[in-house]
Amino acid sequence: MLATVTLGWDSGFHYYLLMFIPSIFISTNTRKAVLSVFVLWCFYIGLNMLTAFVPPLEPLPAQGLIALRYFNISVVFLMFAYLSSYYYRSILGAQERLRKLAITDPLTGLYNRRHALDLANYEATQQKRKSDPLSFIIADVDHFKHINDTYGHDAGDAVLIEIGKAIRMSIREQDSASRWGGEEFMVVLPQTDLEAAMLVAERIRARVAATDVPVDKHEITTSITLGVSCFRMGETISNVIARADHALYEGKKTGRNRVNAAS
Repeated sequence: MLATVTLGWDSGFHYYLLMFIPSIFISTNTRKAVLSVFVLWCFYIGLNMLTAFVPPLEPLPAQGLIALRYFNISVVFLMFAYLSSYYYRSILGAQERLRKLAITDPLTGLYNRRHALDLANYEATQQKRKSDPLSFIIADVDHFKHINDTYGHDAGDAVLIEIGKAIRMSIREQDSASRWGGEEFMVVLPQTDLEAAMLVAERIRARVAATDVPVDKHEITTSITLGVSCFRMGETISNVIARADHALYEGKKTGRNRVNAAS
């Protein structure tokens, strides 16, 4: 305001007042923002009327005034461009964080059940189109209730986190791992037949069995049992997952800490 009154309206310093508009809307609720912008508009109009009737306190030569005005326009333009870019990147970042929250299990960092089903259906569609093999692994933590009852639920959470890491380290980039529910996990293996999927499942089993989870003064040794199935042409996703789940519980019956293939 002082620069505008001193050098006149044509100096272009009043443009900087417009920079407050996006900041006002971002920093407060809509009702307060509208009121604040209305006050700013009144101030802007009042400043314009003041400079229309009151001559500049320190008038500049015409050429100097033109140069100053274009300088201020350029600065404001660059500032608006920077702010627009900053807010755009912030919005994209927020959208990406929300997307990850929507598809990720918050405890293990693996995909959640809903997104796992979406991925499974997508891979099944690809399998039908390309005729590539597609396999599924369902894994269940052995004696998980005993871990919770003995060491507490925090210990159970720590076990799930470590198993999630072990699964993630045992699969390829194109594979997807998810927390299927409770202490169960699912892995979708595109372009993988039953034999290759069994090798992946055994790699996961061995890595988990070799992992000791530190909880307070204890080292919890864990194991998992895994069921493996391969997608058949014309089969539904729920059916192939059910077959892997059935193979898993057959493995449970025969001793746990093993890999079992679906028939």
